[in-house]
Amino acid sequence: MNFYRLRFINTLFILLIGVAIGFLFKKIGRKTAAEDPSYKPVYSSGNYLKTTETPKTGARRVADSSEPAGEESNPMDDGEDYFLPVVGQAQEKDPGEASRTEQASTAAAENAARDEIPDFVKNPASYAQKNVSGRLQMIIAKRLPKGWRLNFVYADENRNLNYLYVDDPENVSGDSPDFKIGYFYYVKFLSGNGDLKNNNNLQRIYATGEKTQWASGVSAIE
Repeated sequence: MNFYRLRFINTLFILLIGVAIGFLFKKIGRKTAAEDPSYKPVYSSGNYLKTTETPKTGARRVADSSEPAGEESNPMDDGEDYFLPVVGQAQEKDPGEASRTEQASTAAAENAARDEIPDFVKNPASYAQKNVSGRLQMIIAKRLPKGWRLNFVYADENRNLNYLYVDDPENVSGDSPDFKIGYFYYVKFLSGNGDLKNNNNLQRIYATGEKTQWASGVSAIE
């Protein structure tokens, strides 16, 4: 009787010792894991797991301002499509240059259609009280109390130089015309009495975009 009782007590004592040892090792294991410097928790400061919820088509994810952003967060890394505006560097055309180009095209077309300067130089009297139009080379533009007096030169087929004067009392040329020496202009004027130097009133003038070889862009304004 005493033998079986002693055996039962020994078995129970060994069982209690095993439970105590197991509990002790479990506690030591937790403490070691917590003190290990290489151990990193799943939820570090500022880093949150992404939800696996699939966003709706066309919807953009809006970050909650209440959640702190991670130290190395990158919104481009979540697999979504982001559209960034691209600012084009379109070149703007100079309005003045566009206007001059248009005028040159118009002048070239009108000059090609009708150039009466050669006939006017040969027989100016036949053009009394008539309009004369054609291509002339600018020499001098002199400001008058009213408008301008424009001096042109025309070289005929024999290379003879003929000087023409056209008055601009109506200021058709404008207050600050960009006239240049040696540049060609399409000119239309009314010849009052059929003379190369007097009583020729300007009606229209355009730059053709052409110039002589020696022209350097010097202003013709006197």
